[in-house]
Amino acid sequence: MPIHLGTAPAVWFDASDSSTITLSGTSVTQWNDKSGNNRNATPPAVNLRPVYGQFQARPVIRFGETGDFKDRLDASLSLTVNTITVFVVGSKTDFGQATNRYSRLVGFWNPTTDYATTSSWIPAYVSRDVSANPSPPPAVGTNRNGVNLTGQSITGYGVPLLVASRLNGITTTLRLNGTATQNNTGSSLALSSATMSLGGHSDGAASELHGWIAEVLV
Repeated sequence: MPIHLGTAPAVWFDASDSSTITLSGTSVTQWNDKSGNNRNATPPAVNLRPVYGQFQARPVIRFGETGDFKDRLDASLSLTVNTITVFVVGSKTDFGQATNRYSRLVGFWNPTTDYATTSSWIPAYVSRDVSANPSPPPAVGTNRNGVNLTGQSITGYGVPLLVASRLNGITTTLRLNGTATQNNTGSSLALSSATMSLGGHSDGAASELHGWIAEVLV
């Protein structure tokens, strides 16, 4: 990613580096962390493997290619923080199944609790839900403990997105494609031994991702 972060990342996934991706055919069985912290991401089940593909001739990890749109990769963070910044390059191709309201690009959750209600933070999702999202859909948003905090409308599905999302105590800041910024306040976060998920929500039904991710930095 062509930016100077000023500090080493805690997690870094880069689809353009094929040496970090383990495949079974075209299915991704492991996406290795380039930060040096060994926080590698793996699918929770064989049938939830995303695939290694391309978008506009650039390497990406594609989610939802199998038809149920529930593909995801999980990485155990094993760290405790209350300030965190996430950069993600990705896109939602379309809204997938009829039940799909939100598509998580990245989410953090405690494995012992429900993803969307307790000890969770979703720094980047794409929504088509008119009633619940802070901005008219389609939109990119953030969520804390099941409450939608910030949102920025986008021009449509399938467009590449660069999302920078920061949680500092109780304040979430969203920056989309380098320009659109919004701040909002929610409950405080204390990530402790959290799981980071790329792609679909653990419940699948309302938040599967039909799209792709090219890079993630935390």
